[in-house]
Amino acid sequence: MKKRPHITGSGADFFFTTPQESQGTAPPERETREEKRKLASFWLTPQLIEQLDDAWLARRKTDRTIQKSFIVEEALRAYLQ
Repeated sequence: MKKRPHITGSGADFFFTTPQESQGTAPPERETREEKRKLASFWLTPQLIEQLDDAWLARRKTDRTIQKSFIVEEALRAYLQ
């Protein structure tokens, strides 16, 4: 969803000009270089989920943007190659 344009300092001109494309920030690097993702659900054992949580917490100490989905994707890619 696009953010609303900033109107501070525009005065009445804001209402009489055509909207410009926002120059927002680029999405995170992971999303720009990868394909669009689809949701997939899997049943995992409680022990495996705990190991995933531990690995995720360890990686978050060095990379605050890491998601569990990325860890699972890395593991699946390594296994399927």
